[in-house]
Amino acid sequence: KLVVYVVENHNEVLEPLYRLIGKKKLPFDGMCLLHFDSHSDISVPQKLYTDLDGNLNKYEVFSAISIENWIIPSVYSGHISEVVWVHPYWTHQSFDTQTIFKVGRSKLDNSLKVSSTDNYFLSEDSHEFEENLSDCKTLQFHLHCVPPANSNAKTEIISNDLIDSLQTSRFILDIDLDFFSTKNPFKHMFTERQYELLQNIYKYHPPLKSDLKVSEIDKRKLQIQFLEKYFTSVQKGGVLLKSNNTKLDEKLKELVDSLKQNDPCYDFEWLHEIGTGIDDTNLPDHVSSEHEIDYLISYLEKLLIRLPEPLVVLISRLVFDDDYCPAGQVDNIQEKVLNLLKTLYKNVDI
Repeated sequence: KLVVYVVENHNEVLEPLYRLIGKKKLPFDGMCLLHFDSHSDISVPQKLYTDLDGNLNKYEVFSAISIENWIIPSVYSGHISEVVWVHPYWTHQSFDTQTIFKVGRSKLDNSLKVSSTDNYFLSEDSHEFEENLSDCKTLQFHLHCVPPANSNAKTEIISNDLIDSLQTSRFILDIDLDFFSTKNPFKHMFTERQYELLQNIYKYHPPLKSDLKVSEIDKRKLQIQFLEKYFTSVQKGGVLLKSNNTKLDEKLKELVDSLKQNDPCYDFEWLHEIGTGIDDTNLPDHVSSEHEIDYLISYLEKLLIRLPEPLVVLISRLVFDDDYCPAGQVDNIQEKVLNLLKTLYKNVDI
């Protein structure tokens, strides 16, 4: 049987995945994740630490991860060694089409870090120089963009070389339904001015790659640490901390006052988590037409029909809490995806 797990939040796929690995129904290591999503999901959990021997406690992993950072712990544990991220054209990320980097634990505090110098990781303070990492695992990361339906681009989703690679690899099929249609929920949680303030407060000014030094990386680290202390103080009813930047202090005060006016019990620690994710990029925000959804379903079919059966299928709805996949479309999209799987594979257990 091909087992299909349908969950609400994407990080919830990790529990059944680990359960299958524990029961030896999946390989322990070296798997490829074929990841259809409007988001990369390869952020690094910020408060997840190994023990002194470099091991991760799976229950601490489940507690620490969220929808944007559930993949990296599985890379560090050796389960996933390759991620093929297929995303729709409306998603804009800074990653190279193909990159290889290390995932390890920091020798300073046993937190998970990556050797990649991509701005995505630098902005969230997840980078560490490779010489400062131990127990490293190598991640091959491939990125492939699906062009618009009316595009003159090649209709081939991914290269024949990668198709050949997937035909011989042990891969997990992972589908987030927001791949087909997605919203930026944060734009709907804040006023236009609040969202603008949040972006400006967390704005990241990346150094030139040729000037990537400890001092440059530390600037971002100090920025994130100050903002975390600031919002923690606000959360606890403390004084508004002062930075060495008057304009920043003014923006912080305006944002806090505005949010408190709407909700005196606002969760500012949660706000900090949001801020680190929307610093200098906008999350994808594209509600698809029925025609566009059918086009992407067709794209998915054209790829899967060329590949062997996956080890397992993971499907995330992502609508309950944050409404990433539009609530009015998610059931229809899910039905189309499940019908496709039943057509392609003989014995599907949902």
